[in-house]
Amino acid sequence: MSNTDDPQEAGIKASAIAWARTMYDLSGWVWDHTGGKLASGAESTEATAETAMQKMRARMDPRPVKTVVPPGASAQEEAAIDQLFADLLDHLDTHAGSEDLTQAKQMFVAVVNRVDQAKQDIAQRALDAKKVELSDRLKAIPFSTEVTDAEARAFAKSRSALSRVIAGATDLSKLEPVEPALTKLEKAVTAALSTVGPRQQAQDQITAARSARDAMAKVVDRGYYKAVTDAIAAADKALRAAKTASEITSLRAALKAVMDKEGDARAYAAEYESKSLKVELYLSVHAPDPDRDNRSPAHAAWIALAKSAAQKSAALDFSGARAELAKFETHSAVSGDGANVSGCGSFAAAYDSFMANYDDKRLFIKGSKIRGAGAMDADLAAARKKGICDKDWAAAKTLLEDLQDKIDKLHPVAVEWRKIYPLTSSLGSSDPLRQAVDAAKSKLNSDGSGDHAAAKAALTGVTGTERKRAATLARLAAVKKRVEGIDTSAFSAAHSHANGLVSGVEGDIPGDLDAANTGLDALEPKLDAIEAWMPLMTDARAARALQDASDTYGFLDDAITEAGKNDYAKARTKAAAALTNYQLLARYQPLRAQVTGVRDCQTSGTPPYDMVDAALTEAHDLATVQKDLTKAITRLQQVLADPALAELAHEIGLWQQQYPRVKKQHDKITTVMEPAAAKKTLTDAMAAVEDKANTDHDYPGAMELLETHRQALVAGRAYVANRKRAKSLKKALDRAVATFSGVPDVEQKLYGHTDDSKLRAAMKAADDLAIAGKVADAAKAYAALLTSWQGFAKETAKLHEAADAVGSNAGHSIDRHGADVTDAELLARLTTGVAPDGKTSTTRASSKFDTFEAWLQAREEGAAMLEQKSHPGSSDTIKVSDTSVPADVNAVVAMKAEIDHQGPIDKAYVGVKPAPGVDPVKGKIGKGDTYETYEALDGITRSQTLWLFEIDFSGLTIPPVGHVSPPDFRHKGDPKAYIDIYTTEHGAAPASIPGKWVMMQLFPLVDKWNQELQDYET
Repeated sequence: MSNTDDPQEAGIKASAIAWARTMYDLSGWVWDHTGGKLASGAESTEATAETAMQKMRARMDPRPVKTVVPPGASAQEEAAIDQLFADLLDHLDTHAGSEDLTQAKQMFVAVVNRVDQAKQDIAQRALDAKKVELSDRLKAIPFSTEVTDAEARAFAKSRSALSRVIAGATDLSKLEPVEPALTKLEKAVTAALSTVGPRQQAQDQITAARSARDAMAKVVDRGYYKAVTDAIAAADKALRAAKTASEITSLRAALKAVMDKEGDARAYAAEYESKSLKVELYLSVHAPDPDRDNRSPAHAAWIALAKSAAQKSAALDFSGARAELAKFETHSAVSGDGANVSGCGSFAAAYDSFMANYDDKRLFIKGSKIRGAGAMDADLAAARKKGICDKDWAAAKTLLEDLQDKIDKLHPVAVEWRKIYPLTSSLGSSDPLRQAVDAAKSKLNSDGSGDHAAAKAALTGVTGTERKRAATLARLAAVKKRVEGIDTSAFSAAHSHANGLVSGVEGDIPGDLDAANTGLDALEPKLDAIEAWMPLMTDARAARALQDASDTYGFLDDAITEAGKNDYAKARTKAAAALTNYQLLARYQPLRAQVTGVRDCQTSGTPPYDMVDAALTEAHDLATVQKDLTKAITRLQQVLADPALAELAHEIGLWQQQYPRVKKQHDKITTVMEPAAAKKTLTDAMAAVEDKANTDHDYPGAMELLETHRQALVAGRAYVANRKRAKSLKKALDRAVATFSGVPDVEQKLYGHTDDSKLRAAMKAADDLAIAGKVADAAKAYAALLTSWQGFAKETAKLHEAADAVGSNAGHSIDRHGADVTDAELLARLTTGVAPDGKTSTTRASSKFDTFEAWLQAREEGAAMLEQKSHPGSSDTIKVSDTSVPADVNAVVAMKAEIDHQGPIDKAYVGVKPAPGVDPVKGKIGKGDTYETYEALDGITRSQTLWLFEIDFSGLTIPPVGHVSPPDFRHKGDPKAYIDIYTTEHGAAPASIPGKWVMMQLFPLVDKWNQELQDYET
C-alpha cells in the first residue's frame, strides 16, 4: 500500500494542495489540469490581454478574507493592516502592465502576516484580560485568621492551585475550569466567614461551660456532672465538624439545654448531700456492713438507689432522681427500722442547719483565741458523738442547740476581742488595753460560758484616748504585716524602704498619736503604691525573660529607675507600660518571623521581595529605634493586606507553631526506635520536611509534608509501643517457661509450639518490614502478633499472679487492674469502695490495663529493673528467682518503679468530689473515702510497680523487744526484724535472710495525667 492509499493522509495532502492553488491563483497563476502543474497566465492555452498584475488586482476585489482586519483589533492595528493593504493595491495599480509579481506577492504575504499577528495579539490580550479578571477575583476573596486552621489551609491550597493555573495558562481554554473553581472557593470562604462569629460564640460558650463544670465539680451530683461533661464533649466534637451557622446554632442549643439546668442541679445536689448524710449516719450506726468486704442489705439498697438516681439526674430528671432517693426509707432492708431512720434524719437536718448558719462563726471564735475558743471543737464533737456513738439523737440535737446558743452569746464578744487582744502581746499588766482584755477574760469560763455582756462591756469601755492608741496600734500592726508580705528576695530595696518608714512611725506612738497617725496616713498610700507595683513588676520581669531575654529593648529600664527613686507610683506606671510593650513584642516577633518567611518565599531582587524587605526594615527601625511596636506591627500587617501573602504568612505561622510539636514527637519516637535501620524512613521524611521549609522556603509544601509526617509518626509510635511490648512479652514468656518448667507442656502452653522459634521468626519478619520502610505495616504486624499471643499472655500472667500471692501479698493486680475488669467495676470501686475482686479497697483512681499483654509487659520490665540492682557491697545483681538476701539491715528488699509503655495501656476514673463519710467509732462527720463525681481518663501510657522481698519468718517464733509477732505485715519486708528475731533465738546473726521476691503492686499510673494533652504533666 502506497502513502497515498492512507485516506487520512490523502485528505491532509488534498487540503494543502487546495490552499496552495488558491494562493497561486490570487497571484496570477492557474492550475493546468491537463499537465497536472501550475502555469502562469502567460502559459494559458487561451491568449488574454490581461497582465499578471491586472489579474491579481482583480482578485483583490472583494478584499480577500485573509487580509480583512480581525474583530477586536486596536485602532493602531486596524490602521496598520489597512495601510499595508492600500500599499498593495497602489502597487498593483501602479504596475498594472507588469508580469513580475514578486514584490506584489511579498506585499500580500505581509498583509496576511500582519492580520495573523493581530489575531495572535488579540488572543493574548483576551488571555491577559481574563487572567487579570480571574486574578482580581482571586485576590478579592478575603483571608481571615478567624476561620479554623483546617479551613484556612484548605483555602490556601485552593488559592495556590488556582493561582498556578491562571499564571500558567497559554490560551483561554486552559482557564475554563478556573471560573467554576473560583466560584466554589468564593462560596466556601463566604460560608466559613459566616460561621466565624457563631463559631467564636460557640467556643466561648464551651469555654464558659468548662469553667462552670469545674466550679460545680464538688457541688453537684455525679449524674448531672456526667451530663455536663458529655454535653461539653459533644459540643466540642460538633463544633469541629460544623460547616454551617445552623449546625453551630444547633450544637449551642443542645449545650445550653444542659447548662441551663445548673440551678436545678445545685438544688437537687443540696438535697442529695443532706439525704446522703442522713443515710450515712444510719448505715454507719444502725446498719453497718458486717465486715469490710460485705455490704449490709441496707447499704446495698442505698448504692443501688443512688446509682439509679444518678442515671435520672444525668437525664436531667431531678424529680425522678428525688423519687429514687425517697425509696430508701421504705425499702425492705430499712422499713422496719423507722425510728432510727427518723432519728438520724432529724439530727442530720439539725447538723446541716448548724453547719450552714453557725460553723463560720464557730471558726471565727476558735481563731480569736478568746477564752472558751477551745470548747468550739469539743462541743461540736460531743454533739456528734452523742448521736453517732451513743445513738442518742435527741440529746445530740440538744447539744447542737446549746452550742448555737453559746455561739450567739460569745461571737459578739469575740468580735471586740479581736480588735484589742492582738495588740496586747508586748504590753505590761498596768496598760489599760491589757487590763481591758484581762477583765473580759475574767468574765468568761473555759467552756465559753460566763457573763458575756460584762466581757463585752470591758472591751468596749476603753477610754477615747486608749481607743485611739488601740486603733493606731492596730493600724501599725496591719502596716507591719503588709511590709512583711513584701518579697525580700525579689523586692529587697522596696522592703528596706518600707521598713524604714515603719520605724519612723513606730517611734511616734508612745508620745504623739496624732503624729503617728499622720505618718501612717502618709505611709499607707506608699504601701499601696508598692503593692500595686510589685505584681506588675513581677509580670513584666517574667515577660522580659520570655520575650527579650537579652534585654535588647530595655522596656523595664524606666520602671527600675523610678523604683530606685522610691517613687513606686511612677514605677508602677512604667512597669505597666513595659508589660504592655512585652505583650506587643509577643505579637511583633512571631509576626516578623512570618513576614520574613513571606519575603524568603519571593525571588530575591523582584518587586515582591523588595516590597516585603522594605517593610521589614521599616518595622525593625520602628521597633528597636523608635520603640513603637504598635506602628511596627501595623507596618508588617500592611504587607499582609494581600490575601495571598496573608495566607502564606498564616501557613508560616502554622509551621512555626506545629513544627516544634511534631519535632518533639518525632525525636521521642526515633530516640527509642529499634532496630536502628528502621528509623531511616522517619528521619529521611523529617529531613525533607525541614528542607522544604528552611531551604526552599516553601511553607505550604512543608505543611503538607509535616501533616503527612505527623500521620507517619502515629504509625511510628504504634510500632515502637507494639515492638517494645512484644519484646517484653517474649522475655516474660521465656521467664515463665523457665520459672514454671515443672508445668506439663509449658512450652506448648506459653509459646504455642515446642520452642520459641515461631515467635522469634514472626518478630524478625515485623522488624524486616520496618527496616524496609514499611513502618505502618510493621506496627500492624506486631499488633497482630500481640493479638495472637493474648492467650499465652493471660496464662502467663495468671501463673505469675498465683505465684506472687503468698504471705502478706494478696496477688490482686489482675483481679483489680486486669484486662477482664469492666468499666462498671472500675466505677463501682470509686463510688462504693468495693474493688472488682469483691473486697473493700477505696481509692481516688480506679484504673485497669486494657490487655494482658500490657500487664505482662509492665511486670517483665519491672522485673528487669529489679535485676539491675545490687545489694550493698555486692557486685552481683539481684535475680527475681533469688530465695534469700544478705543478712544486712540495708539489703535491697523493695523496689518501686515506673514503666513507660510508649503507648496507651489503660482507661481510668479519677474521683473529684468526695461523698459524705461518717466514722462511727470516733463520731466524726466529713468527707468519705468514696467519690460522688469523677473524671474519665484514657490513653494512659505508664504503670507503677512495687516489688517486695517477702521474708520467710516461718522458722522463727520469739519476737524480740519492740517487735510484734512475725505475722504482722510491717515486718514481712524488714530485714532488721528478721535479724533481731533470729539473733534472739539462735544467739548469733543469720548468714542470710530467706524468702522470695513477689510483685506486690502493679497498676496503671494516673497521677499527673493530663487528659486534654494526653500526656503527663512535668
